[in-house]
This record gives sequence, structure tokens and C-alpha cells, in this order.
Amino acid sequence: MSHNYLTKLKDKLTGKKESSESSLTLEEEIPFALTSTILNYIIPSKEDATENDDIIKHSDQNNQECTVLIEEKINEGVWRFEGVFSNHEYANFMIGIADESCVFGANKLPQDDGNHEKIVAFWNTGEISHRFKHIEGNSEFKCGQKVAIEVNMEAKTCHFFVDGVQQPKYVVGIPPSIRFWVNISWEGSSFEVLRLQILPKSYGKTGKGFRAYEYGKEWK
Repeated sequence: MSHNYLTKLKDKLTGKKESSESSLTLEEEIPFALTSTILNYIIPSKEDATENDDIIKHSDQNNQECTVLIEEKINEGVWRFEGVFSNHEYANFMIGIADESCVFGANKLPQDDGNHEKIVAFWNTGEISHRFKHIEGNSEFKCGQKVAIEVNMEAKTCHFFVDGVQQPKYVVGIPPSIRFWVNISWEGSSFEVLRLQILPKSYGKTGKGFRAYEYGKEWK
């Protein structure tokens, strides 16, 4: 994603008066969001999943793993990626971020093929994982609930939200350029992308009650 393109989006958002901007809450609509005319999806195998109108739909003919990248690279600004899973009650599912160099293969988990060092996953169980280490403490999320990730590319932070509520465990030191991804595996399941948008500020809180885990390090 080019510097000029991001600058135009920032100008569109931050042209408001400071008093108006400061009144925004997490659940209020930000005045600009990327749409399906901009978003592109990298699907490893069209036999496992397809995309239409920002809905990633798993085939109803198999239960193969399908990890889909949102093609756009995020390398500056504060961004929020949000969506809803459906019909996936019988197996785990997750969203996450990946270093821009990640490539996901067909019928592969996101951590396969050496990608475990390049991704952060937020599982439906509430765990976050990186380098095969799972950390508990965030809320689980179910089909029908909104799940979101906020990345701040200046601070290099990654915060997680369930139905608009920030989760206590978050990640710092993320790569300088990332992509968002989604993993589904159950036949007939889906993930609807509700938004991928640049924000005028970060909504991620730190301090008491929150704990950071560093990307690239051993988590304990």
C-alpha cells in the first residue's frame, strides 16, 4: 500500500476538528472504510474457499484448512480489521497478522511451513499464539460475534477486540509491514469482513490490567 495512498486516507480522516475527533468511541463509525472494490484476497485453493462481496465462504464439500490473506500490505498508520465467523461451531477458527513475506499453502494451518515465526494468531478459544506458544487470558469468541484486530504501525502494537471490548493480552514489536489473515476449515463455514479501515488514533489501552508479549521472542 503506497505512502501517497495512505496519506490521502489519513487526510480524509484527520481533517475534522480536534473536538469532534476526540469524541469518537470504539463502536462509532469512522467516516471512511475500505470496501470490497479495494480489498483483494489471496485464497490458496479455490476448491476449499471462495470470496464474494467480502464474504469468504468455505466449500461445503470438504473440511480442509484454508488460510486466506488480505492482499493489502499495512505499513503505516493505525488500522482496524474486523469481521464475523459463521457456521463454524465444530472446529477451531482464527484471525491474525502475518509478516508481509508469508505465503499460505492449500490445506495448511497458518503456522505450517515455517510460518510459525512470522504470524500472530487470535483463536476462537481466546488464546493468542506465536512461534507455537499459546497464551490464555483473552475472551473466547463464537460465531456471530464481532472479532477485531487493531495494529498501530508507528508503535508496532497489535490489540485484540471481541464485540468492541479490548482484550488484556496484546503484542508489541510487530513487523514493519504486515497483512491480515483468516483461517476457516469447516464445510460451509464463512467469515464476513466488516471493515478494514484506517483510524484517526489508536484505541488500544496499555498499563494496569493489560500485558504485552513481544513478537519474535519466547512467550512465557
